[in-house]
This record gives sequence, C-alpha cells and structure tokens, in this order.
Amino acid sequence: MKNRGYVYGSRICFTVLFVLLFCATILCAGKVSKADTEQKSPKVLAKSSEVYLTKMRMEKDVTSPSGYRFYAKIKNASNHYVKKVVYTYKVSYTIKGDASQSIPDSVQTETETLIVKGIESKDVSEEVSCVGDQQGTVESMKFESEQVFAGDAVCTYYPDTDTYKTEWGTPDTTAPVISGSIGKKSICGSDIYLTVYSDKKKGFNYKRFITASDDRDLEVDISVDTSKLDFDEGGKGKVYFTATDSAGNKSKAWSYVRVIAGDNLEKCCDTVLKKITKKDWSLIKKIRAIYTYVRGHISYSDREKHVNWRNEALEGMMYQAGDCFTYYSLSRALLTRVGVPNVMIRRYPHVNNYDHFWNLVYIKGGWYHFDATPRRQGGNFCLVTDSQLTGYDSGTMFRFKKSLYPKRATKKLSPDPKKNM
Repeated sequence: MKNRGYVYGSRICFTVLFVLLFCATILCAGKVSKADTEQKSPKVLAKSSEVYLTKMRMEKDVTSPSGYRFYAKIKNASNHYVKKVVYTYKVSYTIKGDASQSIPDSVQTETETLIVKGIESKDVSEEVSCVGDQQGTVESMKFESEQVFAGDAVCTYYPDTDTYKTEWGTPDTTAPVISGSIGKKSICGSDIYLTVYSDKKKGFNYKRFITASDDRDLEVDISVDTSKLDFDEGGKGKVYFTATDSAGNKSKAWSYVRVIAGDNLEKCCDTVLKKITKKDWSLIKKIRAIYTYVRGHISYSDREKHVNWRNEALEGMMYQAGDCFTYYSLSRALLTRVGVPNVMIRRYPHVNNYDHFWNLVYIKGGWYHFDATPRRQGGNFCLVTDSQLTGYDSGTMFRFKKSLYPKRATKKLSPDPKKNM
C-alpha cells in the first residue's frame, strides 16, 4: 500500500498505532490533483504522487528513557532522480503531571520532519529515521505535507485540502507560446476565420481559435486589443493578443478579423433567422435549420459571375434562384450571422462550366462540410466529413485541394449522405 505519511508513538498500544497509520494512509495515498496530472512543464520531473513511504517501523529510542524513533524507506516510482523528500507532521504529546505537587497533565504540539536525500528512479532509499519528543506520550499525529525536490521544481502536497503547489529553483525567463489561428494562419485564401458584426461586438470571443501554453504555468492569461478594428466602417483589421505568465514574461501575436458594419443583407438575414430558428436553440440545431431553408428556398439556375458573395446572398434571398455559388453565399450569410465561422471551398482543379462552391463550417471543435446545393440523385450534406463525401462520390464532384483548408474533423455528426437519398 502506498503511503505518503506515517504515524508513530511511544507508549501507544500497537492497535491504536496501526489505526493511526491506516488513517494517514487513507489521507495521502492515491491522491492526484488536477495540477499534478495536467502539469505540462518538462522540468517537473517527479510528482509527489510518485513518491511514498514504505517499509515503516517504530522503535523505542535507546538514547532516551521516554523517546522513540520512527524508521522508514521511501520509494521513488517516477522515471527521474529525486534530490530530496521531506515529510512534515504535527504531533501532540501528553506530559504527565505530578499530583503530589498539584501539577496537572499538559499537552504540547511539535513539528516533526523526516528527510530523505538522493533516490534513484524506480529505487527505494536507505532506511532513514527521525527522533520523537524526549518526554510524554503521543496522543495524535497529523500528516501536514510532503515535499518532493526533483529537477528545478519543488512539488508540495497538502493532504488537508488535497492540493498541490509547485515552486521553482530557477528563475522563469521563458515567455508563453501563442499558437493557433494567428498571423497568416488566421486567413484561408481570402476568407478570414473570425467575423464580428458591429452590432454584436459585445462579448465576442476573439480567442476562439488561439491558445497559449507555458513551460511552467498551467493557465496563461491572454489579453485582447481591438483598438485597430473599425466598427463604424467595417472591413479587414487586426486584433492583437498578449499572453502573460505568472512570472511576468509576455509574448504577442495578432490575427485577422473581418468586421461587418451591417446593411440590408444583415437585416434580411435577421428576418429569416427569426422565422426559422429560436434563440434558445443550440448552434448545431440552427445550422441544420439554415441548411433546410437554403436548400428549399433557391431554385437552381446557372449564373455567370461568382465574385461578391454578399451581393449573391441578397439576390438569392430576394429572387430565390441561383447556382451553387448562390447556395454557398446565402448559407454563408446566415451561418455567419448566427456566429458560426465558415469559409468557402471550391472544387479543384477549376474547370470551366464545371465549377462548384460549398461551405466548410466550424462546430463542436471541428470543421465540417456544408453543401446546400441539391443533387439529382439526392443526399444530405449538412455537417459531413471528408470520408462521408468520398463515400457518396469518389470522383470529381467534391474534389478539393485539402492543403488549402483547415484540418477537417473525423467524428461524424450526421448520417452518411447516401442514407438520405
């Protein structure tokens, strides 16, 4: 059984002693906190959950008539060398008084420590000991903390609160790393992943596609600067991020953001969305409602120009006719308005009179295909994966240059298109 702490005494009967030992074992064995399991720093070489007491025993201390000594060995189950381990206890002693002198019994509390140095990986230390109080009887003993010194870190476990604390022996001079949709990676062709409307800028999540990691901190604060965005005129702009770790080290990055001031298209989208969705619906339910609306709203007819998706979306909504670019454009307008990031996919290679456009949408942490254009042979293409498209048609219908787009999700959210034929 793994133990981080141990209870000992002088004139306590062994039954009581082992009850106390058992209680200490329950308190400290097998406890692994979130901080312990999620620590990402390679410099935390040994966790306190990997180091524990073993081969415990207690003996009277022959150097004192009333003292005792606690003996133990410590197991290092980690994959790294441990410099030192320190166990701390609070021990309460009862000191007998002298009735003849009207001196009552008294209780005193002392801190006892057991220190072990130098334990190789997967090894057990030499037997070490600590001496107890030289007078009185042990009444109770409480396991206070365990400290594991390994690498540059000191990991301390507190059984009372089942929490861990990591301190460092060397200064932290390394700034956090910001990754994800930053810089040129925040744009796909001419499409920007983040679109914010002027009338919906409050509470917008600019950090949706970025993360910050640090070699020591589990969480890193990321501040956002939107001062360079034009919410009056709209257009493409940059938002700036600053990641700061607990030591004050900073790193900076930026992402493109599309700002839309809003015009007739947004008013029309709001009118449609009010009819086909409800505010309390989940995003995925709204996406499916948009798919059904666009697919049933437009009658297919060839068009010559495939340039301005906003104009095309408005015309498709008003005239209820158009080709695949119209289906894509109206889908994009409605999806973006409800807060679903989406970009345009174009068939590759581009062939005259055989072009095709559809949407790639971000939902539930992944990118999925969304093609509202009807097919003669049927099929539903709302939130499908690459493999589902290939399963429907392995030819050129959905061929696209995969390297140009964000990595698509593989988990299925919808039935295979053929099942809806």
